[in-house]
Amino acid sequence: MEYLDEIRHILASHDLKLDAVLNNGLSNIVVKAADAQGELYALKYYPRDTFKIGREERFIELASGTIPVQIG
Repeated sequence: MEYLDEIRHILASHDLKLDAVLNNGLSNIVVKAADAQGELYALKYYPRDTFKIGREERFIELASGTIPVQIG
């Protein structure tokens, strides 16, 4: 799975480790990751789909007052 190597690289750059692949849905991949303290995170990964990335960024902007989010 080529995308898992890319996801692991992204997680490593943020000192996170892959815990589980939660969803390999229609157009994105969702994984669970953990930091060194055991704090859990969800990462939604869009393989090279700029339209869906832009749509997700707009959603995150709207939701950022309600749930903690980070783009990047």
